Amino acid sequence: MSTDAAGLGKGRAVAFVLPALVLIAVFLIFPALRTIYLGLTDHRLTGLAAAEPQVVGLGNHASPTSAYPAGTHRSTCSCCCHAWVRAPT
Repeated sequence: MSTDAAGLGKGRAVAFVLPALVLIAVFLIFPALRTIYLGLTDHRLTGLAAAEPQVVGLGNHASPTSAYPAGTHRSTCSCCCHAWVRAPT
């Protein structure tokens, strides 16, 4: 059995790191990939369209204000700015 610098051995080192890698995959990588997938499809939660989502590519992101009334994007941007930027006290 080969040992590494810490003296654990290769098998023990892998067994030590494996739970952390599994948690990273489950809670970081999988949700990120799922978010990208949902962003590129016309995924629905209910109805017939939910059975087979179609890939629309960047069509979901072509015009962020096209589905909203005029001027809505200004209030959305303002809200986001106030949520992320805190005024000094």
